[in-house]
Amino acid sequence: MMTNRTFGVEFEMVSKLDKREIARKLNNLFTTLGNGHQVHVDNYSHQTDNLNFTNWIIKPDSSIEITSAQYRRGFDEGVELVTPVMKSIESIELIEKVLDALDGKVDVNRSCGLHVHQGVTREEQYSRKLCNMIYHHYYCEKWLYSILPLSRQSNDYAVKYRRQFTRNEISRLRTNDDWQDWYQNTNFHNNSPSYRWRYLSMNLESVKLRNTLEFRLHSGTTEFDKVKNFVLFTQNYVERGLVDDIAHDEMNFENFIEQFKGADMNASNEIPINPLAKRKRIPKESTKVGLIFKLVCQGQFSKNDIVNELVAKFGRSTGKYSYSQIVEHKISDFRSINYGFGLTIKKSAGKYYIDGLGNRVAGDSEMNSVVDYMLERKNHFNHDDRVLVGR
Repeated sequence: MMTNRTFGVEFEMVSKLDKREIARKLNNLFTTLGNGHQVHVDNYSHQTDNLNFTNWIIKPDSSIEITSAQYRRGFDEGVELVTPVMKSIESIELIEKVLDALDGKVDVNRSCGLHVHQGVTREEQYSRKLCNMIYHHYYCEKWLYSILPLSRQSNDYAVKYRRQFTRNEISRLRTNDDWQDWYQNTNFHNNSPSYRWRYLSMNLESVKLRNTLEFRLHSGTTEFDKVKNFVLFTQNYVERGLVDDIAHDEMNFENFIEQFKGADMNASNEIPINPLAKRKRIPKESTKVGLIFKLVCQGQFSKNDIVNELVAKFGRSTGKYSYSQIVEHKISDFRSINYGFGLTIKKSAGKYYIDGLGNRVAGDSEMNSVVDYMLERKNHFNHDDRVLVGR
């Protein structure tokens, strides 16, 4: 699901157009859309203002190597396109329009990357939460690499944490002071300029400069589905990583990916959960409670409708209570501050809905689609575990 966390994307590409031609083409698109966005030509820097919601940057990128085959096809310039700060599914849809406008004019190769920034708040930066995220990434980054080609497994511009840090180093990070000291005083194991904070797979220098976590590991792409899936995945990866109740030691890919199925994430960004409520995480759709919750959130189902959906998915009730009773009990729990989420659940024409949510679907079909994509990509590459760990 899309959360309220801000994000941004950097596209490394080779182009048939020079930077000014790209800017002109995209500015024409934005004028047609009437969205107030603009593309500016820049050199080797880009705007770091967190309030930049409309200015795109196109700039040169000297790290990009153009292949001879691409030269013959007219691609003769390495460029980087940087989005403004983005938020909401509408922003992702705008990226699709931009990529459509550049179709046939840009390309990628092994020297290109796709970098996704996910915003982190000041409270998250200066608390244990960022330590949780670092610890989480140390153990789980190999599963992100499992969906990427071999060329990304030992890239000096997206260095794996396990190539730089030991488990003991990471496990000592418990407080804001711990990670700040670690950041200031770390002596990298390799003196190459590539081995710096900014060139880690999850760039922590970006936290200091832009209040974002930058994920640098994805291969270059102009395919919208890949971009969308990686943006949504890293957003929910951060939501999960900032909490401290994740068991990592015995986690395999199936355990890892299961976290993102259903709506078992911080749903407070989507659903008006009472801040005093004891429950904060919504149940998985794969359970009876989770299905009831989803259908109530959709605002289009009566009690009988929900009962029919339960029968269709789980078969007839064989327990002490009928499905009708279970639905009534669970909706009562959802309303409770002590046992549920403190939601205001009402009825209209016999159909339940959550006040403040309307008919917005709180379901998980979008995230399940991302999970399916991850599984498909992992099976496609089928990397050996030693390749993913990269030690």
